[in-house]
Amino acid sequence: MIALIATDLDGTFLGADKLPSAENTEAMFAAADAGVHVVFATGRPYRWLTVLDPFRPIHPTLLASNGAVSVNAATGKVLHDLYMTPQTVAGIVCDVRQALPHALFCTEEATQWFSEEGFDRWQISGPPDGEGQIESFLGDDHRIVKLLVRTFGFPSDELFQIVKPIVGDRGTVTFSATMTDGLVEIAGRGVSKGSALKQVCDDLGID
Repeated sequence: MIALIATDLDGTFLGADKLPSAENTEAMFAAADAGVHVVFATGRPYRWLTVLDPFRPIHPTLLASNGAVSVNAATGKVLHDLYMTPQTVAGIVCDVRQALPHALFCTEEATQWFSEEGFDRWQISGPPDGEGQIESFLGDDHRIVKLLVRTFGFPSDELFQIVKPIVGDRGTVTFSATMTDGLVEIAGRGVSKGSALKQVCDDLGID
């Protein structure tokens, strides 16, 4: 008996049009009808997952931000957010600024995001919840699950090679695509889709 199925989104469950096919949609509803728990895992933040709204009736679990955020899709309740301490984020920002004075920063929380002016990411899902020097959004009232670093005219793979050793064991550094205007993402140490999926299985009592 299969108790749970999990799938990535972009390039896996979603097609080139960034939408689920009729066949994939039917398969997920059939799985739920058979008593199988459905999990969607993605690097996208939770606020970019409206494409999964049609699946709310089957109560899937959403693993967003590379597993840093777990959400009950039916209720919108955040189940887990694996956030970094403000001190950790502030230290990383300071060190990256020293190496890359022109870098811009953005922070992601479970349901909010904040960015520096010019970060140029708001077109995807509307403006940030706050805009200004990123240090303004690093207080104890901010549960940051991901710090993003951007450089214009500097590709992602080169940016990654600079940022990764700066971060060291303070976090997990990734990038999803080689872009001319580089973008890398920093999550908490050990955060991954795999570790988040293990937590879902533990919560549900599934081996």
